[in-house]
Amino acid sequence: MAIGARKMSNAADTDPVVARVNREKEAHNDSHIDDALRKWWAAFPHAFTNPSTKSLDPFHMQELGSLKDKLVLDYGCGQGDFAMWLSERQGARVVGIDISEFNVERCRKKANDRKIDPDRLNFFVMNAHNTAFPRGYFDRVVGNGILHHLDLKTALKEVSRILKPSGKALFREPLGDNPILKL
Repeated sequence: MAIGARKMSNAADTDPVVARVNREKEAHNDSHIDDALRKWWAAFPHAFTNPSTKSLDPFHMQELGSLKDKLVLDYGCGQGDFAMWLSERQGARVVGIDISEFNVERCRKKANDRKIDPDRLNFFVMNAHNTAFPRGYFDRVVGNGILHHLDLKTALKEVSRILKPSGKALFREPLGDNPILKL
């Protein structure tokens, strides 16, 4: 997939969006978050796998509609598992972006190990607030646990820009700030 480059902003480090992007990039450029999640998952599996989360899967797919040969952006792809599932199981052509070089390299290795055609699935290091994609490029934009990391107004403006007029965007967000989960 050829992607045209957009000029990145030369915003000063005092720009709150730039500062946020830099913090997120630094926080996600190694495996410490995954390591911590594995420990929490082992101790509290019920908090990560529950009926309400599982019931979202059919709703999610119903809202997205058929993805066969649709161009889908996994916005904040993390480890790439959802992007791979969309490509392998749903027949979508998928692009995954993440601010973390660490995550994108891991995604590329996983896709290569699974011998997924790079014309069907590809990953890029990219700022979700200011992507390099042309206007109206994607049929669908999906995200799992990404929006709370972003400046929402800036991010949704970018999603709207890169989504085709007939396209759909669908996001899932965690309940990490839920006081019951924290307890």
